[in-house]
Order: sequence, then structure tokens, then C-alpha cells
Amino acid sequence: MSITRQGWVAVWATTLVTAGWIGSRLPHDNEPAASAPLMRGTIAVNTRNAPDQQGPPAGLGAAEVRAIIRDELTRRLADLRPSPAEPSPAAAEAAAPPHPLSPELQGRADDAAAMIEDAIAGGHWTNDERQKFAAATSGLPPATVFRLQHAVIVAINLGKVALPDHGFPFGPPL
Repeated sequence: MSITRQGWVAVWATTLVTAGWIGSRLPHDNEPAASAPLMRGTIAVNTRNAPDQQGPPAGLGAAEVRAIIRDELTRRLADLRPSPAEPSPAAAEAAAPPHPLSPELQGRADDAAAMIEDAIAGGHWTNDERQKFAAATSGLPPATVFRLQHAVIVAINLGKVALPDHGFPFGPPL
């Protein structure tokens, strides 16, 4: 993606306008501070010293800020989590018992498992083995393929299997 000369001018102009707008929103030394407190969520922050106070306004301490952030994160996390009364469709599908494989698919899964065992015993997973695995698992359900791939991934992470062509363990050939 390249930006033309006109694009750079537009970005520059937008930056200047944004900086000017932000500058106009900030209080300046020669202007009186706002008399109304700023509201952020449920916390009121008074930007003006009370007439009977001397010195800078009392701010929130680190402990109060941490407590506010912790409360907000807890509230947001609770909003993101589904209620226990209504399970998500993915959880219901994962809880369902797996369908038994047909004899043909079970044979293909066994061939793929034997291929993985040979690769782990040999200590390498090449592009040729990747292609054979893809062909052997082409009609298998995703859960079965993931279970088979898991053994290779764990062996690669433990250093028991090397990738001589430095490619991806699964997916299209390089």
C-alpha cells in the first residue's frame, strides 16, 4: 500500500486539524478552570480547587485507581461471559458425543495415525509427509484431524520431530 502525494497532504491536514481540536479542548494557564467536574463513567473528577483548599487538588491515590480499574475489568469480563443458564452453541457441540467413524474413515484415520507415529519415530516431518497426511485426512471430521495433528505438534514442540524444510507442519506445501 503506497500513499500518493495527495494522500500525504490529506494525512498532514487531518493531523493538523486533530491537533488543533485537541489543543482547543485542553485548559490553558491563562484561562480559568472549568467549574463543573468532569464525569468519566461513575467517577467525578473535580478539576478546580475548592476555595478553602490550599495547594493542588487532592487526586486519587494509586490504590484507588487500581481498585477502579479492577472493578471496571470485572464488570466488563462479566458482560463478556455467557450466563450459565444459556450455554453457547460451541459448548453444546463440544459436549455432544463424537459420531462414530465409518469403517472407511476409521481406516484412513488409522493410516494417518501410523504415518504420524513413523514420523515421530524418524524424527522428521517433511513436505512429502505433509502432503500424504493431507490426503489421508481429507474426509475426516475436523475433531479427528485436530486430535491427529496434536501429536505432531507436541512432538515438534518437544524437539522430537524436526521440520527439515522449515515450513509449516500442516497446510499447503511450500
